[in-house]
Amino acid sequence: MQRLWLIVVLVEILVLREAVSNNNRCANRPDGVFINDFTACDAFFTCFRGDAFPGTCPMGFVFNEDAQLCDFPWNVKCLICPESETLEPTFEPIEGECTYYALCIQGIGALRECAPGLQFDQAAKICDLEENVNCETPICPASINPNEPVSVPHPTDCTKYYICFRGTEDERQCAPTLLFNPDTRVCDLEENVVCESGVPSPTSCPPTGIHYVGNPADCVSYFVCLNGEKSTTPTNCASGLIFDITDSVLVYTILFAAVIVSGAERNPCLGIPDGMFVNDFTTCEGYFLCLGEVPTHAQCPPGFYFNEGQQLCDFPQNVFCHVCNQQNGVQLFPHPTNCDQFITCSNGISFVGNCKAGETYDVVLQACKSEIRVDCERLRCPEVDNPNVVVFIPGIQSCDEYFLCQAGTPIQRFCAPGLHWNRVAERCDFPELAQCP
Repeated sequence: MQRLWLIVVLVEILVLREAVSNNNRCANRPDGVFINDFTACDAFFTCFRGDAFPGTCPMGFVFNEDAQLCDFPWNVKCLICPESETLEPTFEPIEGECTYYALCIQGIGALRECAPGLQFDQAAKICDLEENVNCETPICPASINPNEPVSVPHPTDCTKYYICFRGTEDERQCAPTLLFNPDTRVCDLEENVVCESGVPSPTSCPPTGIHYVGNPADCVSYFVCLNGEKSTTPTNCASGLIFDITDSVLVYTILFAAVIVSGAERNPCLGIPDGMFVNDFTTCEGYFLCLGEVPTHAQCPPGFYFNEGQQLCDFPQNVFCHVCNQQNGVQLFPHPTNCDQFITCSNGISFVGNCKAGETYDVVLQACKSEIRVDCERLRCPEVDNPNVVVFIPGIQSCDEYFLCQAGTPIQRFCAPGLHWNRVAERCDFPELAQCP
């Protein structure tokens, strides 16, 4: 078995040597294509006129050359290759992988897999029998931000997931009949999740009606479905567009985030100078780029909120953001953790209000009153995060809302559509089980 592996590797070495012979990784590459920089998982190059221009993914993400974007670490097999002036190949391990390895020549790598029944020995740097190799796959990728609670998929069970925080992993179970959605990182309805256990793929045709489904071979074409029958040839998107499998629509694309022109009735860019970014109050991650008072919508990477004051995507604990469920009128809500504060939603825009010294917000009267007349008990976020305990706080304005504590700050979260927050089980659940008051 090992002899066969060596023969295959020798052939691959010849191919890779030919690829790096001119030492220009962008040679013969189309303009605008992104390629791996094998020195770091979050690094990449943009090719233009044969030259390679370096770039870096946002914190917590790694570059996915196949998908041509910055992706979650668990979706990518990251290849790291040492710099070398010779054409002698090296075989390098891949973090979190037991059967895959990197074949490297002159700092450029190729993903390779051991033959069935073999695992990659990181010390000997060869594929060997499983019983001769001690390989353990970590649950939490090393590339995620350790100071932010991050939900990651369970490696074998779609009904479970882990919360990674400060170097620990906390296994969690979704509510019955729900599956963990690795794209949105929440427990979701089964039909919204692609699971290796056999949940239907979003590229299959629904039985009735006209639908558009993605082409699994690429991101720039799609198929037309008519009453369950898929067209034999894909339809190409227009230049600069990709097909969004999740929403079955065409979207403009940049390296990280899809960008579309907003059709909101309220123009957030009126009177705003060109080149400025302003909040999208319907989502904490969203913002608008203003050019000629025309708003262009964009989205921060998952796990980051838009900070209008700093004009950048920031950690949630550095940004006040509260999404208002109602976009019209004025509503008042208690602050999720502080008795002397309240939240005002005015036509969909939220503000934090402070009571006078010695006063507490009265939920019933919706006004600040003397603290001796108001019975206020709030769950508070601990000032110092305990990596062994993830603290949740129930929502204040709707049944699908909840808060996750991070660095003493309650971070607003929402369950998947159709689900409510279960205060007892501390998870998103079906409404009849959550029993939201």
